[in-house]
Amino acid sequence: MQYLRNRIEGTQAKIEQLGPTLENESELRELRQRKKIYETNLEKTKKEVAALEKQERQKAKEKKRVDQLRASLAAKESERNTLKERLNTTKTLDDLNEQVKDLERKNEEDTEIINDENTSPSEREAAEERVAERQEELARLNTQIEERERAMPFRERI
Repeated sequence: MQYLRNRIEGTQAKIEQLGPTLENESELRELRQRKKIYETNLEKTKKEVAALEKQERQKAKEKKRVDQLRASLAAKESERNTLKERLNTTKTLDDLNEQVKDLERKNEEDTEIINDENTSPSEREAAEERVAERQEELARLNTQIEERERAMPFRERI
């Protein structure tokens, strides 16, 4: 933008230097045209800069919103996991073992989807995410099962 401003000022100075004589009329007309082109380009550039600044502000606002949503999601996932753990502490050992078997069966199904060559990339990615989530859940359940088994009297383990 500064370049265009300098060109406008330089052209205006040349126009003023030539003055309104007949012999310089064509040169004056050319300089005025050039000055008008520079001014038009300057206005276009100002508008483009304003649009880009507006986009930048919108992106920053959207990024802030995404960060807030991610934080909210993380908090809700944490709360959900806490509730699941509390619920699982009230379940019997057999129920926990049954839940582990169910999750392992679902993982096997998703593993088949992942290994199938005809599966679309989006389906494969979704299956991989589900498997990862279930692996975390299985780790929690196995920890609870181990804790329960250690806490059981010897007679109940047999």
